[in-house]
Amino acid sequence: MGERKNVLLMKKAIFIAILIITLVFPIKKVSAADYSNVWNVFLDSSDNYNANSITPDDGDEFTSFVELPISEQLRDYNNIYRIQVSNCSADFSSCDFTLYESNSEVDSKAVNIVYKTVDSSIIDKYDDYANDMRNSLSDIRVLGINVTSSRLFNITDLKLYAKNSSAASIYGGYPYNLMEYSDEIESLYSDQNLSIQFIPRKGDGMDFYIYDQGTLNYLYNGIIISSVNRICVVYSNVIYIPKNTEKSSDAYISAAKKRIKDELGLDATIELGGTRASYSFIPFGDFSTADELFASFGTEEELGNYWYNVTFNAGIKKYLIVANIDEPNTPAASDPVNNSSSNSGESINQSNGVDSISNPPTGDNVIANCILLIISSTALLLMVIIEKNKITDK
Repeated sequence: MGERKNVLLMKKAIFIAILIITLVFPIKKVSAADYSNVWNVFLDSSDNYNANSITPDDGDEFTSFVELPISEQLRDYNNIYRIQVSNCSADFSSCDFTLYESNSEVDSKAVNIVYKTVDSSIIDKYDDYANDMRNSLSDIRVLGINVTSSRLFNITDLKLYAKNSSAASIYGGYPYNLMEYSDEIESLYSDQNLSIQFIPRKGDGMDFYIYDQGTLNYLYNGIIISSVNRICVVYSNVIYIPKNTEKSSDAYISAAKKRIKDELGLDATIELGGTRASYSFIPFGDFSTADELFASFGTEEELGNYWYNVTFNAGIKKYLIVANIDEPNTPAASDPVNNSSSNSGESINQSNGVDSISNPPTGDNVIANCILLIISSTALLLMVIIEKNKITDK
């Protein structure tokens, strides 16, 4: 008799558990993780991508005009995310966007792409800029790396220091829009409406040199008009000071701070890093020894005996200080730290004010945990009832 009671009680308990689960969690489609915050980095409320460019002519331009800027936005937001674009229409006005999180596909959308309209005469002019650059490309060697059909630009000294001072992150080496601080780029163009945007796609380097290869975009009033691929940029971590500076680390640091303050209006934080003789060097490219590396910056007398740590908001970088200028009168690039024009093209790099993402528990996990909790509680209640029934039977 007692055993039959137990079976009936167990059936009632199971029925109660099923009833509770059904009432609390009615049957419906289980929602996946919400990635709307990630999509909102570059899509509007209607799931359109408003490209900061004219309509591309081909797949290469589509990559430069759309895919790379989106990659930069996602990198600045949270570098675990990336987009893969497929199934584009012939005029690139619609594509399928697939979102990846740490190399796993997590979501996808059909996206309409809206482009800017610019007068054809402007487009022709900026296409000429790009064609002239393409015609100047040649096979080059950069820090021991052979690069076919490219052109090298160097960014160094106070212009590099100034941009490092305004950078919010040192992820990937340097900010992608640093090309506008190249003396050579400045000398090539006098167009007041032109801004230059360099987006690195691959690179390498060492403590005092960073090398990037990527795409150079030409922007008219902030709108991408044309582009050139396979452009190389080398960033050299060096600050130049007057030749007559006393040959001591304190004098070098003081002279560097003074030049930075006089020409950029910035208070530098520079500390002794170590001696060049004890610097730990790993052969890289054309440099097989530390002496070869240091010699690429200046003579033994100009370099002094030390290397230095320079602190920026985004982190610490190793620098050399080289005494090889007659007077500290290098132009301050129109105060590049504060020169943030609306036509600079930097708006592409913004994250629309979206907060850093935190991955919440998915709907699957929450519901599963609640069901387990209810079943466990019901089972515990059933055990108590059975034990109580046993005592009553006795």
